[in-house]
Amino acid sequence: NRAAAHAAPAASSPIARPMPLTPIFVGGVIVLGSLIAGVGVLLDRSASDVPAILVVTALAVVAELLQVSVYGLNTVSVSVTMNFAAALVAGMPGVAITSAAIAIAHYVLIRPSLYQTAFNWATHVLAGALAVFLIHYNVDPLNTANLLIVGGLTLISALGYYLIETGLVATAIALESTDKIRTT
Repeated sequence: NRAAAHAAPAASSPIARPMPLTPIFVGGVIVLGSLIAGVGVLLDRSASDVPAILVVTALAVVAELLQVSVYGLNTVSVSVTMNFAAALVAGMPGVAITSAAIAIAHYVLIRPSLYQTAFNWATHVLAGALAVFLIHYNVDPLNTANLLIVGGLTLISALGYYLIETGLVATAIALESTDKIRTT
């Protein structure tokens, strides 16, 4: 049929494009981080140690500003160790404040988009929340009787912190670049 071969394509049929998942994922992480931080701060029954939070936050900012260059242009920040310490010492208020300080210091250094800064804060909050819920709220005084339990929970929390933070960032990068998560 020669007429069908020369017919123009229908202008009314739009090209189906997949929905971008990056904004949904990043937005979801930010909302979840905000909820966890807010609920965690509101339900925190311990008296937050303000001087400890200030010291840990100051150390986190210094660690973020003085990153170590290991692989050329890539840098390694040890500020996450201060966020982990905040989780153990001051609970969710410490994690929320220290995470915000880390994200703001990163913003000052790199100048990423504001949504990336919010995502950075939320990943720190979500990763730190694991240590808060496993250790800070479950282990009262640190003494020799519960040292093995605290040590085991600390190892689990540290591994979980790494997996949560790395997993969230790798997923966002993979969604943005259409790479597979395992290759990022």
